Amino acid sequence: MRQFKLDLTGEWEDVRFIMSDIRDTGDRLVAVARLAARGRVSGAELDFPIGVIATVRDGKIFEVRMYSDPGDALEAAGLSE
Repeated sequence: MRQFKLDLTGEWEDVRFIMSDIRDTGDRLVAVARLAARGRVSGAELDFPIGVIATVRDGKIFEVRMYSDPGDALEAAGLSE
């Protein structure tokens, strides 16, 4: 499992993408993940599943699309769960 920490905005802290499944289709990487974060001021916890498709060109990520339902990302990439 891979995990990345990012600060998406000033409103959230401890932002993490927790990857549970990554598939390489040649020109795309398709990931099933969870997005977790905590509100900087409120302390509210955020934790929900997402799907990600990253298009790769010349060995670099060219485009990233995020889906609120991981199944939708798998379907869009022509993969099944």
